[in-house]
Amino acid sequence: MQTRAAIEQYKGIIQFALGVSEEKAFDLLKWRSQDSNVPVRALCEQSLRDSAGVVWTDEAERDRFGRLLMTVHTRVGN
Repeated sequence: MQTRAAIEQYKGIIQFALGVSEEKAFDLLKWRSQDSNVPVRALCEQSLRDSAGVVWTDEAERDRFGRLLMTVHTRVGN
């Protein structure tokens, strides 16, 4: 159940930060997972740690979010 919660939470963050649908958010997660060979669950858990306390309301923070999403696989397990 915790695995599902992390995925759902991070999908919501992606939806909010990037203004995309739930389906598109999950497609992004699947793509990063397949491209980096890191499980979706691990990407989401690390991404939640990376983004704890960040407010995604301005453009600079949304840019930061994009960079975090694109590089999250490098921090999994660290």
